[in-house]
Amino acid sequence: AVPVVISAPASGARVIVRDGAGAVIFSGDLAFGGSKTLSVSPPVRVQATDGSVTVSVDGEDHGPLGTTGSPGSGTFVVR
Repeated sequence: AVPVVISAPASGARVIVRDGAGAVIFSGDLAFGGSKTLSVSPPVRVQATDGSVTVSVDGEDHGPLGTTGSPGSGTFVVR
């Protein structure tokens, strides 16, 4: 498992984080300005109701999932 940090710098969002096996590791609301640190087995899949949510996996910043105001998602592997 690797450390995963999800943050909501532009607005709040509903976030779902899944591990490599597809199991839900976190499902909940992330408040505006809030962040959550998790330990997840890669690949890491993140879905959010707002694309401004940012993701960092194992210390590597992957930036926002999409555009502010639209849903966003991404799958992240560790090199």
